[in-house]
Amino acid sequence: MLLTVDNVTFASAENRCVFHVVSSANYRYSRPARHVQTYIRLIPPPNRGLQRVVEQDLRVAPLSHGVVEGEDRWGNRVFEVRHEQVEEHLTLIAEIEVETACRYTDEGIVIPTPIAPRARLYSERRIFRETTDRTLPSADLERVAREMRVGDAENDPFAFAASLCAYVNDAMTFQSGSTHVATTAAEAWENRSGVCQDYTHITLCLFRLCGVPARYVSGFVPGEGVMHAWVEVMLSRDGGEAGLSDAAWYAIDPTYNKWVTERYLTVAVGRDYGDVTPTSGNYYGGSNTLQYGTRVDSVRSHTVLLQAG
Repeated sequence: MLLTVDNVTFASAENRCVFHVVSSANYRYSRPARHVQTYIRLIPPPNRGLQRVVEQDLRVAPLSHGVVEGEDRWGNRVFEVRHEQVEEHLTLIAEIEVETACRYTDEGIVIPTPIAPRARLYSERRIFRETTDRTLPSADLERVAREMRVGDAENDPFAFAASLCAYVNDAMTFQSGSTHVATTAAEAWENRSGVCQDYTHITLCLFRLCGVPARYVSGFVPGEGVMHAWVEVMLSRDGGEAGLSDAAWYAIDPTYNKWVTERYLTVAVGRDYGDVTPTSGNYYGGSNTLQYGTRVDSVRSHTVLLQAG
C-alpha cells in the first residue's frame, strides 16, 4: 500500500548498490609541456544525498610535484596536479568505490530523493535560473517554454518536471557525433539531435525559462563506457514560490526520460558542461590531444525494507 501524509509519499523499500569505477584521462603533447597545471573533477564529494564514497585513489604518471585537493564554488571536489615538465604523455587515473541508493513505493515506483546542502538553496535559486552561453535560448525554445509553463510549475512541480523532460526526450534523437562539447542548446534543438550533454543543456534552458532553477550534473551510469549527463532541478512539494522551507534538488534524466535511481553516480554539478569538465588546466608548450576512458562495475546490490511512517 502507498503511504501518504499531507501528500508526501513514504518509501517502502530502498535499493542500495556499490559500484567500482575506474576513469582515466590520457594527454599526449606534441612537444614537452612546461609548468603544467591540471584540474581533475572525477571523484565525487564524500557524501551527497544517498550517495557515499567508500574508497578513492588518484594516480598520476609521471609523478607530480604536488597534488592539492580543494572545492569549487558549486561544492565539487577538485584536485590540482602540478608538473614542472611533461615530456610526451600525462596519464590520470581516478579509481573509486561508491555506494548509491534509491527509494521506491510498494509498487516499485521511484520516489525522487532530495539532494541538498540546505544552507545554499537561497543563493542557488538565483544562480541556477540564469542562462549561460551553452544554455542561451532560441526563439523556438522560448516558445516551447511559454507553452509549457502556464500554471503547471506551481500546481504540481514534480509532474511538470517529468513532463518537461519527457517533451525533450520525445523531440530529440540521440545521435553520437552530431554535436561537440561547445554545442549550445539552441544549436542542438535546431537539429533535434545530440547526446546526453545536449539533452541536458536543452532541458536546463527550458527549466530556467520557466523560472525553475536547474543545474547540470556529470557522472557515471553502468554500461555506458563514457561519462553521462543529467539534470538536477529545484522543486518544492507544495509548489510554492515565496519560501524555501520545502525546496530541495531532485535529479532527473531527460536522455532516458526518468527520475534518477541507484544506477547513477554523481561526480559534479554546475551551470553547464563548462563547470564540470572532468579535466582542464594550462601549460606552456605545443598542442595536445586528450582521450578519456571509463569502466563501471557493479560490486554488490541489495534491497532494504523500510519501516512505515
